[in-house]
Amino acid sequence: MKDLYSYNNLISQIDRKIKMLTEAEVIQNKYEFHKLRDLVKEVYSTNSIEGNSMDIMETKYILETGCTVSGKTIKEHMEIDNTAKAIKYADSCLENKFELTEEIIKNIHRILTNGVLDIEESGEYKTKRNWIGGASIHTLPPNGVEKHMNNLLQWYNENKEKVNPIVLATIFKYRFVCIHPFTDGNGRTSRIVTNYILNQKGYCGIIIDPKLNKLDYYKALEESHNYAEDKFKCDPLIKFNCSCLNSILDNLLDDFYMRIKII
Repeated sequence: MKDLYSYNNLISQIDRKIKMLTEAEVIQNKYEFHKLRDLVKEVYSTNSIEGNSMDIMETKYILETGCTVSGKTIKEHMEIDNTAKAIKYADSCLENKFELTEEIIKNIHRILTNGVLDIEESGEYKTKRNWIGGASIHTLPPNGVEKHMNNLLQWYNENKEKVNPIVLATIFKYRFVCIHPFTDGNGRTSRIVTNYILNQKGYCGIIIDPKLNKLDYYKALEESHNYAEDKFKCDPLIKFNCSCLNSILDNLLDDFYMRIKII
């Protein structure tokens, strides 16, 4: 059964909402969406999806105070701190208008996994086979990673001005996840890179609600894998990302209209 709206309709809705936010001066221009980032929510979301047991208030407490939470592991604390640092690093690259490169991707992973993975694995491609938790997608063996990552970045550079940014970011993410280039931390790396592409192209980043949308997220990955043999066809994941973006933009608009009513 086909969805009521194709992803083109969903993208049109997103573009209209971004225009409304820009005209209302909620943002000075659409290339500054990363400045509206809810860092706590983003850090909590991406780590919770991967099984970190910190709730959002505990995440906020750690990021704001630097203190520890009783009953939580050192690894969980490091994941919270590292993710915030990796997102801030990505934001600094955005401020400097750096194009996405292999170096940036590896640096994001290195920051994310600092002290969590062995030093020779942090920021370096995998040397052992790995799998995707939560989805039955076959990942590439280690000997194919460098070639396929080079191909992916080449595809990105050839298409970054041709393909709609949401589609571009989603295809990049899907192919990255299928390659699964690092020993661990691929999911969190892919989500930061996805938002980097979106922010650079004038869109807000995606935050997945781990309580409401985690299963839908993995289902979209799985359905994209089964959708077609064509590695550029990942419509279910594109629609999922569009749904997340529409929800985030709706919340920004609701906040704006609420402020107007109060005034």
